Amino acid sequence: MSLILAWVLFPLVLAAVGAGWGVIVARAAGSAISGALLVPLGMAAVIVVTSVLTQWSLTAHAALPVVGIGAAAGLVLAWPWRPGRWPLLAAVGIVAAYGAPVLLSGQATFTGIIRLDDTATWLGVVDHAMTHLQETGGTSTYSLNFETDVGPTYPLGSFMLLAVGHAFTGIDSAWIIQPYMAVCGAAVGLCVYALIEPLVASPRIRAFVAFFAAQPALLYGYSLFAGGRRRRRADRDADRRRRRVRRAGAGRHRHRLGPARLAG
Repeated sequence: MSLILAWVLFPLVLAAVGAGWGVIVARAAGSAISGALLVPLGMAAVIVVTSVLTQWSLTAHAALPVVGIGAAAGLVLAWPWRPGRWPLLAAVGIVAAYGAPVLLSGQATFTGIIRLDDTATWLGVVDHAMTHLQETGGTSTYSLNFETDVGPTYPLGSFMLLAVGHAFTGIDSAWIIQPYMAVCGAAVGLCVYALIEPLVASPRIRAFVAFFAAQPALLYGYSLFAGGRRRRRADRDADRRRRRVRRAGAGRHRHRLGPARLAG
């Protein structure tokens, strides 16, 4: 059951949150957004919102309610929005490809192709994230370890979606860290799908290209040792490139879509 919850419920929750916030950002920007970009854009917006709110203990507890209310409002505004068939198939295929090492094991787990303690550190950050991310307090061993491994300049935004998904589903972070990597890979694929839309007319071919473009050996390798910071950076960079190449809608709206830039 934990395997099904981690690889079905968790990605669906992140997709719903991303879609809702994608609608909010699109409405705020007054710009039409490609359907394939809605979820990646919304995920970037959630990272920005939660990163800001968790800067201080006083506002950190408001992060989850704000994300939940924003996502619900966006989904209501978008109703009856439905994702395109080919982008959806590409995203599901990418999640399955990244999840194959875990899914084929038959149990919820995390991978570790190298001997590295990053995954343990990141799980600790997720536990810390939604209460007082930038403050540890005191001089405890935990505080020393946290501040030494992470520090004030570490890109903590990469942990926000994992923490949100953990809070909304109640699934142990250890079981959803690999699905989180897979969802980030799917977001890269959706950005690629939108990026090549002006060049490739066939949605079937775009989905085929996006499926493979989201799985370069480097990113796939990062996912196997849970390289979340690098995965989110790839997603953000793909969205940036798409917005630079895209000429439809001209320049008056492009500068408004800032979540992907801020999410780094």
